[in-house]
Amino acid sequence: MSDKASKPKKINAKRLENIALYYLQRYESSADNLRQVLMRRVNKAKLAYPDETNIDDCKGWIEDIVSKMQKYSYVDDNRYAENLTRALVSKGTSLKMMMLKMKQKGVPSDIIDKCIDNLEENNQMFQIEAAIKFARKKRFGMFGNLDKREDKLQKELATMARNGFPYDLSIKILKAECEEELEEMLNG
Repeated sequence: MSDKASKPKKINAKRLENIALYYLQRYESSADNLRQVLMRRVNKAKLAYPDETNIDDCKGWIEDIVSKMQKYSYVDDNRYAENLTRALVSKGTSLKMMMLKMKQKGVPSDIIDKCIDNLEENNQMFQIEAAIKFARKKRFGMFGNLDKREDKLQKELATMARNGFPYDLSIKILKAECEEELEEMLNG
């Protein structure tokens, strides 16, 4: 690779805005996540051009760009959080892990709380559904090798705990013998 190809371009306000627009064409983002993405680009430029990159100027440009993107509704924390919540629910993500991922993506705490409240209000069994989806995806419990089920129980419990599922729920799902038991949990 040539030296020119590996060196990032110099940063200015227009370049940062173009980076933001290109990123937002491909990904939904929270305002804080967009700030992080742009700041990473500034930091790369600072390494390549230490004397020509003023971090304070860049931070000001980033704030202006984020405000502009919010004004045009390219960035909307509420919309982003709702979409992320739906995606995580469909993947079988636990409540704790969902909150952590939203926090990591820069979603404000009040919006996270609102999304979780809406989720719990609309589907009180989503945590059970998520745990079942997770177990099915990982081939845990009745979804895996039934011959070695007891041998793997502790390891599967630990994995479910690391992914934010409560112990009592995890044990019920992992020890379930048939689909009907899981259906009873969802209905009951």
